[in-house]
Amino acid sequence: MTLPAGGGSISTRRYFQMGVDYFAEVCLNFINNYKEMKSDKKLLNDLIKKAAELGLGEQDIKHAKDFLEYNEYFLCFDQIVTQVYEYDILINSSFYGLVESIGKNWKVDEKKYDYLKENLRIK
Repeated sequence: MTLPAGGGSISTRRYFQMGVDYFAEVCLNFINNYKEMKSDKKLLNDLIKKAAELGLGEQDIKHAKDFLEYNEYFLCFDQIVTQVYEYDILINSSFYGLVESIGKNWKVDEKKYDYLKENLRIK
């Protein structure tokens, strides 16, 4: 978008600058969070692998992997946590620790995953 030479309303220029500022902020956030995103992806891959080992079905694993592939990290996390709970799959402290670690790292409200403790078996 170009403004006419010496023209354009103040509100148009301000609106344009706000758009540029927002775009720059998004780009900087992406660059700053790239390493963190790679780390999160590894943790989610570990979570998917552990969920499969515990017996979560192929279709749910596929959905989680699809979410991860498209960088829908929270949907991937939620898919695993919800389906493990819904299918009443027994989990170990290692699995719950990974869920808790991801949740705390992302500052997710604990209520979104702590119900999974009901599936925890003592080991």
